[in-house]
Amino acid sequence: VTHVSHALRWTRRPAAIRFPRRCGLRLALRVLGVVALGVVLAALTTAPTGVRANCEPGALDLWRAWPANGAVGVPTNAHVLVQVFGTPAYVSHAPALALRAASGEIVPLTAVLDLASGSPAMQQRTLVLRPERDLSQGTTYTLEETGTPTRTASPQSFTTGAGPDVASPTAPSVVAAPFSRTPMGCGPVDEIALDARATDEGSILWLRLAIAADDAALAAGRIDGELIVPIAPGETTFGHGMCIGNWPLEPGDRLVARATVMDSALHEVPAGEVVLDAR
Repeated sequence: VTHVSHALRWTRRPAAIRFPRRCGLRLALRVLGVVALGVVLAALTTAPTGVRANCEPGALDLWRAWPANGAVGVPTNAHVLVQVFGTPAYVSHAPALALRAASGEIVPLTAVLDLASGSPAMQQRTLVLRPERDLSQGTTYTLEETGTPTRTASPQSFTTGAGPDVASPTAPSVVAAPFSRTPMGCGPVDEIALDARATDEGSILWLRLAIAADDAALAAGRIDGELIVPIAPGETTFGHGMCIGNWPLEPGDRLVARATVMDSALHEVPAGEVVLDAR
């Protein structure tokens, strides 16, 4: 049984980002957590105050996926979670992906969930992909693009465990931390860390949020966007970095969300409502 509990920050480990010309070094330092960041920022001009950072359009078109690179013990009935960020033109075309076993066997992937959150200024498309068949036990799989590559990245692989995940998560809960704004050289980082908890027999948990403008809208089913984020170090946050994010969060915003926790086999359980308050 695995117990997962994190209060984490936004976008620390994205895969293979092409950094914009005007703020690439600064974004790279933010993402990689370089200690010398303060020295670099001391030489920067005043950052923009809005969600629109000084980023070159299209320079941060990217996707990233889970199970994480190097993950072990992945259930044989696991799905693949993909987040797509960037311009509307890029986000509208999902990457064509498949799993390749060490033997060379190809396992096609099909989208079973396709969610959207944010706005053209700052958006995330969430895809959940189902393998065509259960994965083999104790096998290493590499996630590959089957068409024209849409990003430059090192191979991403994971290894399966002894069998499937057959039970739903239990005791789920989600608590939002206070809003945080971090001024950066190319724009602010506006985020709300989420402390997501659940117990599950598998090692992979994801948090799904259906977001509405207020309580009345949520009760009426008027959802403004949905997203899924992994419950993993550096990933479970709501908001945005300097140039990419899952929502164009700004100081003064207040949103509400219906939360559910799911495992990689897509056993999904309610986790209550969470207030996303940036006031």
